[in-house]
Parts: sequence; structure tokens; C-alpha cells
Amino acid sequence: MEIFAHVDNKGRKQTLEAHLEGTAQLAASFAVSELKSAAFYLGRIHDIGKCRPDFQRRLNNEKIRCEHACCGAAEIMKSGGLASYLLAYCAAGHHSGLQNGGAKNDSPDDGTLHAALNKDASDYLPEGERFRRSMPDMKPLINMISDGTRDIPECIERSAFFTRYLFSCLTDADFIDTERFCSPDTDRSIKGDFSKALENVDIELAKFKCDTDVRTARKSLQEQAFSACQYGGIHIMNMPTGSGKLSQLTNVSKIDAMAHKVPIIAVA
Repeated sequence: MEIFAHVDNKGRKQTLEAHLEGTAQLAASFAVSELKSAAFYLGRIHDIGKCRPDFQRRLNNEKIRCEHACCGAAEIMKSGGLASYLLAYCAAGHHSGLQNGGAKNDSPDDGTLHAALNKDASDYLPEGERFRRSMPDMKPLINMISDGTRDIPECIERSAFFTRYLFSCLTDADFIDTERFCSPDTDRSIKGDFSKALENVDIELAKFKCDTDVRTARKSLQEQAFSACQYGGIHIMNMPTGSGKLSQLTNVSKIDAMAHKVPIIAVA
């Protein structure tokens, strides 16, 4: 029995195997080398729930609801360990967004990760057997979380960061692979005359009047940013939010406001 992931508006069907492999390859390409295997695994497992009979019926225009993301999370959790939790967040939220963790006794309707894991969606098996994959070695991820610190809050922050990082790799890959199948003529190349855009910005900036203390301060900061750009390199601007940090489009500006004796003004 062929399992499908998508049907476009012309009735063409993309197989689940093609979608999982395409998403996995893209996700791995987006990730840093240490996390490529984790990103690839997420891509291969995230849509395993589309094996559910009701989901396949839905693709055939039956008006039914069928959640599939919870199945990928449940499949990942079978591996156990911290890494499985982090990856399960990504799979469970790849359409709805990252969820709160919740508690193990959450109701299936509570909208948390544990709620997703408590859903009865095991009917993705036995068809899902052929799409199962073993979780790769997660030591690189764990090492990035624990490296150089035993501070628990720091480890929690790193866990959250790398979860969001892998989530981004997965959701971008999922979207792009789906778009390539359903809307193959979509042009996502970047086009624009950036020199002309910068010229237009300069024209508009030249119209501003420095008739208040705040505007005068902003102009001073802007001039420092432009000046720093002349020397190349990467620069940091330590200035309050709303200061109007501006730079040439080909550079990242660097100014330390205190070092240059620029007044720090509370600007909305």
C-alpha cells in the first residue's frame, strides 16, 4: 500500500517516502556539522503519523480531522533520554509551534508536549513500520549542552536554544520540500537593486531635522555607524533600543556608545 504525504491542487500525490527523505536532506543541510544527524533524523520521522488511515482518507477529500504530529513525537520518545525530549518538542510542534512541556497526566486536549504524547494515535502502525528509523548518536547534542559548565540554569538555556535551532531546521525543511512539490514554480530568489535602495534611504534621512535632543543624539549615532563602516570588519553598537542604528547594507556596524562619549538616552 502506497502512503502519501501531500496532494496538490491538480491531484498529483507526493509519497510519504519522498517527503521524508527530501525534508531530512534539507534539514541536515541547514544544520551545523555536529547536529546534521539529529536534523536528518527529525526530517525522516516528523511525518510518520501520516500513515494513519484517517489521514490518508483526508488526502482523498474526506472531511475529517486527523492529527499526525503527535505520532512523530511518540516515536521519538521510544528512544528515551534527554535528547528524545528535545527532538519530541520539534516533531510535536512542527505545525503548531513549540509547546509547553506540561505534566505527564495532561489531558490530550491541553496543548502541551505531554498532552500530545498522551493522544491515542498508535494507528499509524503497522504501516509506519517501514518509515521507522533508529535515533542516531545524540552525544554531539548532549556535549554542546553540557560543554564547559555544570550550571543547571545554563544547561537549561542551552537545551532550549538547541531545541529551537533544530526546530527551525525541521520546519524550514518541511515547508520548502512541501512547496517544491505543491508549488514547483515558486521563485524564492532574492532580487533587488540594493544600491538604489540605499540611495533612497539616504535621501529620506537627509530630510530629517535635528531640532530636538533625541534627534541630535540619533544623528550622532548614525554618523558614527557610517564612519565605522569605512574600516570594514564586524563591529558592535552598544546603544539603547530606538537609537536608529543604521549602516551601509554591506556591513555590520560597530560602535561602543560609551567609549565614544555618546549620551545614553531612553528612546522609545
